[in-house]
Amino acid sequence: MGFDGIEIIREKALRELERRGIKVSVLECGTETEITLRRNREALEKIGIKMHVIHEDFEPDTSTEFLGRKLTSPVMPAPLSGVVKSVSRKCYRTIVDNSHEFGVLPWLGYPIQDNIEDFRDFIWIIKPLKDRKKIYEEIERAEKFAFAVGIDVDSAAGVKVKYNILSYGGLSPLSQKEIQDIASTTKLPFVLKGILSEKDYEAAINAGRDAVVLSNHGGRVLDSAISPIELLQNLDIR
Repeated sequence: MGFDGIEIIREKALRELERRGIKVSVLECGTETEITLRRNREALEKIGIKMHVIHEDFEPDTSTEFLGRKLTSPVMPAPLSGVVKSVSRKCYRTIVDNSHEFGVLPWLGYPIQDNIEDFRDFIWIIKPLKDRKKIYEEIERAEKFAFAVGIDVDSAAGVKVKYNILSYGGLSPLSQKEIQDIASTTKLPFVLKGILSEKDYEAAINAGRDAVVLSNHGGRVLDSAISPIELLQNLDIR
């Protein structure tokens, strides 16, 4: 499907959401001027496909491995949080079930209105809650059901839609020691999401984290931030 086809689907989806009375700006907008949001799209559009058409017979294979798990595809759903509940009451169940059916791992954000215990084999990315005890409690809840857990480190000042800040009941930055302490309490793989600099990437790797997610939160944290793709080419991937 080409870019035009995706845009047609997107426009139909927006019309349906508007028909339901849902504020699509909450789902669509970025911070203030939306420079970061536009920069994400511009960075993607600069990536081209290098064609390779002369080859021996082969069967295409999109499978990959992530944290020891064989997946059918390297593409997985982003960890969406409470705001998407307005789209569908069964949104998280749909994400989990469809991901498993397709052969990939579902990612869930924070907070969600459903009981996390109702799901199985997922990756749960928790916000850097000011109430540190709550972080430990949430990870403990996930121990029996999740494949991995992690922290959304870049949302420590809240997530911003235009000039409106969503603080989810109180957030604050985590130090490297706090991250290490939190990660040490679980036997699950631990993921740091929201890495957007070489310095933070090195800090995460040196702290022994199992995986990192390069992200600018979809352009919803800081205006004029770089795109994760721009950072990727500068990293020493190990």
